Amino acid sequence: GGTVLAYTGSTPHLHIVCSDPTFYPEIGGTGVLVVNISSVKEDLAYDCTCVLHAGEHPFVVHDSYVVYAKAVVWKLESIEKRIKSGEIVPKSNLAEPYISNVISGFFNSPFVARRILKFCQQHCVPRP
Repeated sequence: GGTVLAYTGSTPHLHIVCSDPTFYPEIGGTGVLVVNISSVKEDLAYDCTCVLHAGEHPFVVHDSYVVYAKAVVWKLESIEKRIKSGEIVPKSNLAEPYISNVISGFFNSPFVARRILKFCQQHCVPRP
């Protein structure tokens, strides 16, 4: 449920940490599952599996959706270096029930990559 502010392209987005650290062979080390959120724009289609509303996290000031299609496992070593360099800024945790909704969305969104779903099945516990 930890969150960090990190750039996705030219804009910083809130990223949500969705797993405990675990060894992940695909990255050759210990990593965590991370997914970012993006603003809902009325004229653009978006994944409506999980929407965070204003106030559900201090950084969320208007409706934002979880971008499951861009979920990734970040290597812990890289995260630590990026925090020290200022590229990533830690933010407050995402509280319940919101983090549970985000994690459950991995099992419901049609946009989750197959390798990410497999990671979730092995390392994320869906919550009621």
